[in-house]
Amino acid sequence: MNKLSWTMIVVMLSFSNGILANSLLVNLGSGSQEQRNNPFKSNRAFGTTQTTKYDINRIITEEAKRNKVSADLIHAIIKVESAYNVRAVSSKGAMGLMQLIPGTAQRFGVKNAFNARDNIQGGVRYLKFLLNRFDKLEYAIAGYNAGEGAVQKYNGIPPYKETKNYVKKVLKIYQKRLNLKRQS
Repeated sequence: MNKLSWTMIVVMLSFSNGILANSLLVNLGSGSQEQRNNPFKSNRAFGTTQTTKYDINRIITEEAKRNKVSADLIHAIIKVESAYNVRAVSSKGAMGLMQLIPGTAQRFGVKNAFNARDNIQGGVRYLKFLLNRFDKLEYAIAGYNAGEGAVQKYNGIPPYKETKNYVKKVLKIYQKRLNLKRQS
């Protein structure tokens, strides 16, 4: 089977299971025969290893405590940004779980945007920066999507349809997570 066939299979799988599909793309595309046969083994060619939901949750919890940012808010942003897809890449070049653009990744010290720990650390640092900069949670969330310059320019949520929808989605997921905690 050629590379294009593998890519097509992976793209089809990505709609049903993003994390596994991206793992397969990385592992089927290169590496040893053993790695291609087992997508849960590390792929040294890409410097990645399979990251579990448990790993991601643990990293989020650690970074939330370290930066004094709500873990539920971090989860909400990751859910909207990448649906927990470690290898996600947007059409605008944003990468990883927290969809960091290269400039933001560099600004907040991210060496490998596809490494879950690096990505979450940089994304949470950026989120903390935005929470400190703006007096309203909605403005910080809008800044995460549109950039702090756009929020400053419009003195609030920018009038971009994408950003307005983004803020609503993040807040809805965040509130749902908080409500579930209260109920338990």
